[in-house]
Amino acid sequence: MCACPAGLKEGEQTSSNPPRQSGLPAEVDSLVGRGHEIAAVLQRLRTARAVTLTGAGGCGKTRLALRVAALAETGFGNGARLVELAPLTDPALVPASVAQALGVSERDMPTPTAGLVGALADHELLVVLDNCEHVLEGAAGLVATLLAQCRRVRFLATSRDAWMFPASWSSRCRRWDCRPTARPRRSPRPRPACCSQPGPVRPVRPSN
Repeated sequence: MCACPAGLKEGEQTSSNPPRQSGLPAEVDSLVGRGHEIAAVLQRLRTARAVTLTGAGGCGKTRLALRVAALAETGFGNGARLVELAPLTDPALVPASVAQALGVSERDMPTPTAGLVGALADHELLVVLDNCEHVLEGAAGLVATLLAQCRRVRFLATSRDAWMFPASWSSRCRRWDCRPTARPRRSPRPRPACCSQPGPVRPVRPSN
């Protein structure tokens, strides 16, 4: 069993540094009715160093991963970061893209992977790898290397296809209800009698 960051147990930061800005994008909509699934993935992150959310395109893997990462972020001394792999077409470019997203310099390093290993060796970090399926070979190779050499780094990935490593866990996602939070509709106020539309005007006949 892998030791987990303290925040995943107690909800406290493992660093005494002042609060830092999040490395995740701001949430713009709500994830409705998924508390059970969020709790299950958080639980797995406590023991598995690599967790993969799989499922068909559009089922909500990214939204679920970002919500879980936002909740777990304070438990990692170096926070959580999102790496978007959707723009890539060449699996060989995965290490360089991850290094760029994490702000790791490749200067004086023989390869981007070597640069990541050197930079993250002492980091306590949650890395969210989004849309791995079309560069799965490159992503899998990099994750395997970093899991072996960076003991305090964990991965939360999304992919249409599953991948497995030692100390990893994969879950297939059903379609999620991801939508903006709806504002409650107000009931129409009753119109005062004095403001009601008048009926037809009848002529008044003079009395004899």
